Amino acid sequence: MRYNYFFVLFISLIIYASAAYSGEKNYSACGATPEEARKELGRSLYTNVKSRVSKRVTENRNSFFDYFTAKTTAVNEQSSRIVLCDVNMQKEDGQFCASVTHKALSECARKRLERQMNYVVTNLPDTESVRLKKARAWLDEIVSSGNLYTAVGKQAFDQGKLKKLVAIENDLLKLLDNQYVRFAIEGTAVKIIVDDTRKVLPNQDIKLKVGTHAYQITSPGHCAINKTFKLTSKGRAIIRHDMSDFTYPEITFTSNPPTAVLKIGGNSSKVGVTRTVKRCEGVLPYAFSLEGVNKTGKVKLAPGLKKTVAVKFTPPSILSTAKAYRGGKKLWQFQFHTIFPTHKDNGTGMLTGGKVSWVSFQDTFRWGYSGAFASDGDNSYAYELSVELNLQLLDYNLGREALFLGPFVLIPSIGIETGLAYHTLDGENDFGDANASNWEAFYQSYFIFRPKLGIDVAFNKDFLVSLNLSRSLFMNKSNIVSAGIGFRF
Repeated sequence: MRYNYFFVLFISLIIYASAAYSGEKNYSACGATPEEARKELGRSLYTNVKSRVSKRVTENRNSFFDYFTAKTTAVNEQSSRIVLCDVNMQKEDGQFCASVTHKALSECARKRLERQMNYVVTNLPDTESVRLKKARAWLDEIVSSGNLYTAVGKQAFDQGKLKKLVAIENDLLKLLDNQYVRFAIEGTAVKIIVDDTRKVLPNQDIKLKVGTHAYQITSPGHCAINKTFKLTSKGRAIIRHDMSDFTYPEITFTSNPPTAVLKIGGNSSKVGVTRTVKRCEGVLPYAFSLEGVNKTGKVKLAPGLKKTVAVKFTPPSILSTAKAYRGGKKLWQFQFHTIFPTHKDNGTGMLTGGKVSWVSFQDTFRWGYSGAFASDGDNSYAYELSVELNLQLLDYNLGREALFLGPFVLIPSIGIETGLAYHTLDGENDFGDANASNWEAFYQSYFIFRPKLGIDVAFNKDFLVSLNLSRSLFMNKSNIVSAGIGFRF
């Protein structure tokens, strides 16, 4: 009996094994609805396939469908689940159960792979977005069929046909593995040309081959962008441009005075008007002229340039007047002279009178002699004799250009005035002390030392109006204002 038991067991194992390898094995799964049952059946088969293939991928990467499974992260994983056919659906204990036989799966895999062998990459649609979408769908189908093939075993297909499918799969992967570029462009009405002939749209993924590519971006009112970029394998590149940085150059030409004649590129143009130049490189020549004086220059053009060219003219009449006051001009000046003294008791007594000066104007300095008389209208008088030296700011830090206002030359100056004064005194509110018994009293009453500021307005070579402010460091630190006219006899 013992031997009969082992014999029966041995025969049972042979029958079980034969059934398993004869394709009679069933796969089943249940769910609340037929759709859920079918998904669960496919999921269980996919999980089983994935675990088995992962092991083979680690051990041997030369298997056809091992390569598919390794690439599933590059395609839609959901669509690479096993697609089932010839599924039986039954309802048991309130649930729906889906089942399929091993033989049915094998036949399903064979039919699918036979159909996919007819895929021809060169027959994909010409429109790029449609072509890439179709190519991804084909690759998803082949990967899904590969999973099914792995589940049923290699008896579903012969090795020769698998090689052909491998070639199709490689062509699809090459098509989808090309570098993708996106032109992220800020702006409207943009036209993009890649490699001289290919027109592409902004803000969309564009498939391009690995390597160096040239592109041109154009838009109305903007300079064309002509650049190159290099693509490397397996990745995406984003090329960003803001078209507001590539507007046509805008240039404003101004002159002082604004009556100058302007020519831009040899053509007459108005001063003070902003112009849009429809050129984005090179130089733009310009020329100003005023009363026989010419000033020329060039503007280097560039995309997005916004520039103001300001030219300052000194008219010949102004230059002639200015030169006279830098070249030894000698004038007599007659000024209204006012003294505002500050006394020790904080009282004040204003004296008014006149001042006569003989002044010699040199290149940078002017010097001269002065005599002044002032009175308070009562019993106090001031008599002054002084020498003054001033630094003329006629061409100081102005590139020897005259400072002028309209037809008048402005001559600022800074300097010192020193000399002696005699004051008659009447009361404690007058100058100095009644008893000049020491040097302090002498300085307060007789010594002039005044830093001064002034400005002359020259009408022509022989006539000017002047205004001067000074501060006496002695004589009770009085303030002096003088204003008057100068002319040559």
